[in-house]
Amino acid sequence: FESIKFIIVGSGTSLPGLLCAQLDSIVILTDKDPIPIAQNQDKDDKRLPTYVQIVWGIFGPEIISLPPQDYILAADCFYEPTGIFEFVMIL
Repeated sequence: FESIKFIIVGSGTSLPGLLCAQLDSIVILTDKDPIPIAQNQDKDDKRLPTYVQIVWGIFGPEIISLPPQDYILAADCFYEPTGIFEFVMIL
């Protein structure tokens, strides 16, 4: 998992994302709401994931500026069917 780049969509704190980060992957967690890990993040700890706030269907600079990723993981994304179109748009 070392240096593999993951973006976890709709993750919140995402156990899979935190695990990948502990295994030396480069992880970006995303969600529409701020999450506690983002507020207490130690920028020098490379094993902590980066957090980006993304609202599905809105193409702001936070989406456009994301670097290329090796894998996209979706965590807890389809509990509301109305959001599927916005989800597909951000991919």
